[in-house]
Amino acid sequence: MSVQRPMLARRRCLKSRHIGSGCSACVTICPAGALAIVEKRLRFNPARCAGCGACASVCPSDALLFPAISDDQLESAVRAAAQTGTVIFASAQAVNAPTEAIRLPSVVWLSLAWLLFAAAEGTKKLVLIGAGESAEAKLGPVFEARLRTARAILSELKSPMTIEHTVARAAVDAGRRALFSGWAKAAETPKAPEPPTESARLRAAKLAAEPQIRTPESRERLISALRRLRSQALQKPGVTAAPESPAAAAALALPSVEAIRCTACGICTAVCPTGALTSEKSHGSETMSVSAEKCTACGLCADICFMHAMKIAPRGRLADVIGREPIELMKRGTDRHALDTWEDKLSGMFSGPVYRT
Repeated sequence: MSVQRPMLARRRCLKSRHIGSGCSACVTICPAGALAIVEKRLRFNPARCAGCGACASVCPSDALLFPAISDDQLESAVRAAAQTGTVIFASAQAVNAPTEAIRLPSVVWLSLAWLLFAAAEGTKKLVLIGAGESAEAKLGPVFEARLRTARAILSELKSPMTIEHTVARAAVDAGRRALFSGWAKAAETPKAPEPPTESARLRAAKLAAEPQIRTPESRERLISALRRLRSQALQKPGVTAAPESPAAAAALALPSVEAIRCTACGICTAVCPTGALTSEKSHGSETMSVSAEKCTACGLCADICFMHAMKIAPRGRLADVIGREPIELMKRGTDRHALDTWEDKLSGMFSGPVYRT
């Protein structure tokens, strides 16, 4: 069985968009060491990749894609399976999985958004079949933590869906095969890259045509699922108010601004990859807001703030996270000395004072 490897969409990657980004989510979770930050840029080593898809599950900008997996097709498969009451996801390397199982690179590929999407579609039982002795097995604690979060959210939003996670034997001892395969590739003479498939070419063309400022599909799927689950809870007997979910609010952080530090330079709103941060000036005052449904908590705004005025932290209420109205972060009088902020920044960059003549 060939290993599916992700495609890195560099124009989506935060490290490619801004060298000041501190994002390393994919590097941290990769069990094979195939991803690394080199000279402040993300580097991908396909020879080391185990194809588990864990990187894709945590990327805030959907920059790691699996060409063989279509979100539209996967959504259709989940909807069809949900009609039976049971949705089964199985790792591609898991043996003896039911024929009706939806095969994935690994179950670790499933993000919180996909777990909640299955619940919102009316699934009563979600079965996850992983593969033992494989790369995904190393991420057992990480994935179990994700499942605990999902179960807590489902309980708080009164969803009937249960989650069952089992581990099956891996085909042809995937762990040893990956090890020997890695040794063999290291000894091989580098070959010319294979020509892209038609599906890969179409996806590349679609990526090239998409707008630079966009809300990732994973974020849209997550917010939509939470809204639907909350709405479905209101239809249950005895429920008179929309339920809150502290677990969901804790999992979905948003930026906050320390007004006394903020110089209103506008850099954070300019670099925001989803357009979630906005700033408006009117009648001598300036208001900074965030659209919670667009914000992915990628942290780029906080990373590039030279005054350390921006922080990323969980909000207290789910209603804030899934609301459609922008959340006001700061409002104050317009700074007449905005130019000074650039002097402060240059001073920090060159470790010395900057003078204006």
